[in-house]
Amino acid sequence: MNKTELDKTDRQIITALTGNPSLVNGDVGKMLKVSEETVRRRLKALSDLGFVTRTIKVDPAVWGLPIQVVLMVEQPATADDVSELVIEIIEQVGLDRAVVPTLGFVWALTGVPSIIVSLRVDALETWGYMSGLLQANGLVFADSIVL
Repeated sequence: MNKTELDKTDRQIITALTGNPSLVNGDVGKMLKVSEETVRRRLKALSDLGFVTRTIKVDPAVWGLPIQVVLMVEQPATADDVSELVIEIIEQVGLDRAVVPTLGFVWALTGVPSIIVSLRVDALETWGYMSGLLQANGLVFADSIVL
C-alpha cells in the first residue's frame, strides 16, 4: 500500500489524528461515523505499513504526581523581585484555579540566565496559565523545562 492507495476513511483517520493526536479510537470513530473497531483495525494496518506511529503519553497529574518546572529568567532582575512576583502569581493561580503551585527555590546566578526558579504544579494546564501570568507581568523567560 502506498499513499495513493489509501482510501477516504484511512485519510480521514490520519487527518483527524494529525489535528489532535490524543484522540482515542472511539472518538475518531464517532467523528467519521465508523465503529471503534474499524478505526483500531485500520490504524493497526497503517502502523504495520509505517504510515502512522502511536505514542502513549502518561499524564503525571492523573497519577497524582506533580509536574516539576525549571524556569530560567533572562531579564536583569533581582532574585528578591522574581521571588515576590512568583509568590504573587502562585497566590493568583490558587484563587483562580483552586490549586496552589509550590515554589521550590529561586537561585541568583552570574551571567545569563541570571535567575533560575523551580516550581511544582499539578498539571500542564496550570503551568500554561501560570506562565502566561508571569509573562504578562514582565518576566522574560530564557527557557523553561517541564519534567
